[in-house]
Amino acid sequence: MATSHSAGYNVDDTFGVLYIGFIVSMIGYGFTFFQTYVYFSRYPKDLFVMKATVAFLCVLDTVSSALISQTAYYYLVTMFPLASAMVNTTSAFCAENTLAAALIFIVQLLYASRVWKLSKNVTLTSIITFMCLVGFALTLAMTAMMVRNAGFANLATSPSKAIVAVGQAAVLIGAFTTFIALRLFCHGAHWPENTPPDDWFNKMFTIFFSQGCSVILVQLAYFVIFMATPTRVIWIPFHLLSSKLFINCLLSLLNSRQAYHGHGIHHEDSSVGPQKSNISGTVKPNVHLSVADTQPPINIEVSRTVEQDVTINKGTFDSDEVSSLTMGFSSLISLW
Repeated sequence: MATSHSAGYNVDDTFGVLYIGFIVSMIGYGFTFFQTYVYFSRYPKDLFVMKATVAFLCVLDTVSSALISQTAYYYLVTMFPLASAMVNTTSAFCAENTLAAALIFIVQLLYASRVWKLSKNVTLTSIITFMCLVGFALTLAMTAMMVRNAGFANLATSPSKAIVAVGQAAVLIGAFTTFIALRLFCHGAHWPENTPPDDWFNKMFTIFFSQGCSVILVQLAYFVIFMATPTRVIWIPFHLLSSKLFINCLLSLLNSRQAYHGHGIHHEDSSVGPQKSNISGTVKPNVHLSVADTQPPINIEVSRTVEQDVTINKGTFDSDEVSSLTMGFSSLISLW
């Protein structure tokens, strides 16, 4: 009976949290697939580098999700009668940890480039880049430790715990710095131009996803729970969800841009933004976003040419009519 009670306790602490993490991560992957489809449908003429990066991130997330599924199947189906089997890591879980680290690293670099474009602040951009490099390197070290010592409990030992903690703290600091920078320098860059001031839902969606607040909350929970209970695997659901939120926040940021002829245009590149909508005469050259300016410039020139032709024809018609009337009056006078 004691064995049965111990097994039940272990199932709650191991298989239960793994199952929750698996379900939540698969939901996150569904949003990744949907947002990737929206991106390629809405911005088919976006920069090739950006499209290739989004496609690569989607492939990474797909492979990561497959590895999560294989890990869940191994623990929940193959080894289900032995709840204690989850004390050891698997090769699939180690590979998933590596792919998740690479995905988060690329996403944070893209956010760093976005912060640089908005602020031109060397300090903020350097902090974000340095933190994502540290987080990526230490997460790879975490994977190496799990491969060498196949046991989650080994992560609670003195050097391993410090490496994991510093790595996750670096990712958290990078995400927090990115969020603060976007809040300071975006100046409403992600509010759609037709969004009313009291549209709190769109604003909350922008804060939690496009600007990465949800990533901060999940990463903070991951860090705190691991530091509090490193010998237990309660941190696994937050680990599985973290990479899904990173890629979905990036896709949300990309999909919030204005679409102009298949190109994605950020707020600061548009002719008139939400903060300047009541100011006339502030137009940047070669950038057109207003409804009245959706046609290419060549159409405007054609319309002007047509208008000039109509004016010329009208002037010719008027002169001919005046000449005929003059001749008619002259004939009447001569006859009279």
